[in-house]
Amino acid sequence: MIFYELKLKSPPQIEFACSVEYEKYKNSFDRRKNFLEISVCEQGRILCEYENGETEIVCPKSVLSVFSDTKVKLCAYRGEKQRHTTVGVIVEYDFIRYEDESECDVVELKKRMENSQIILVPHHNDASEIYDELLYRLKKIASHNFSETASGRINAIAGWYSLVAFLTEYIYGKLTAAQFKITPSELAYANKATKYIQSNYKDKITVADIASEIGLSEGYLHRIFRKVNGMGVTEFLNKHRVAVAIDLIDSKKLSLKEASYNVGFDDPLYMSRVFKKVTGQNARRFFEEKRLIR
Repeated sequence: MIFYELKLKSPPQIEFACSVEYEKYKNSFDRRKNFLEISVCEQGRILCEYENGETEIVCPKSVLSVFSDTKVKLCAYRGEKQRHTTVGVIVEYDFIRYEDESECDVVELKKRMENSQIILVPHHNDASEIYDELLYRLKKIASHNFSETASGRINAIAGWYSLVAFLTEYIYGKLTAAQFKITPSELAYANKATKYIQSNYKDKITVADIASEIGLSEGYLHRIFRKVNGMGVTEFLNKHRVAVAIDLIDSKKLSLKEASYNVGFDDPLYMSRVFKKVTGQNARRFFEEKRLIR
């Protein structure tokens, strides 16, 4: 699978988002700066001819993306009627192209994803297993984009972020499964645990609660969660709580004490200790420097 790691450097601006049908489809791209298009082929095959002479055929239920380094001519394969749903945005980004999953160091990628606004987008890949969800998300962006209201346009942008987050999770899952020999069931259980934490972090949840919820023993949950995510369940829970607390203090102007209670910590002093362990910084000093504490 060829895919790209993109570091976003500006908010996206949607240029187009629509479903289209062609009797004789033709198009071309020539390294358009800051351009990113993500499409899903619904009907008919597309022949792609690249500048180096290589060709490939995009089949129905495949995803095809165009990046700022792409120079390609596209046409309907053997004159087949072509239909696809697509969204194109203008967004400044740096990128790394991977020709294969084995080229990517998943551990280092995870560190970059934690510290920067990084997304993963496939170049061309069979998307049968996520086709329905992917097509739904693209069509939803298109429907919002046709709106003439400000809220409609905002929802279209939100939909785009949701789309690339979905693709990032999909690709990252494939990378971890390939490099750490993670089985589909292990990945599924780890994802269930992650989603449970993200939905219930405000409550007094324990590893035992999470394991019971998804039907595993605590020991087995610990092993597969660390295997998939590179950290233990408690560490992930604390990191998530700290991240949400920072956002609440930043966006809602809550005090450190108020934020602590809102993310599941009964004791603000304990929250401060966890904060330092997660971030390596003193919580009060961190927020005072940002002038967010009160």
